[in-house]
Amino acid sequence: MIQPDGKVERVYLYPVHADFRKSIDGLAALVAVDIKMAELDSVHFVFLQAP
Repeated sequence: MIQPDGKVERVYLYPVHADFRKSIDGLAALVAVDIKMAELDSVHFVFLQAP
């Protein structure tokens, strides 16, 4: 999620292709479950769509 102050501590690349039909809630769940990080931390996640 984008922080109001615009500060980003880190940027992470999600290691596998993501299904964008999951919407923002589904992608946030991937972060919470697979990467074991809180989706509200001051970081950005980059997802790749399957070809």
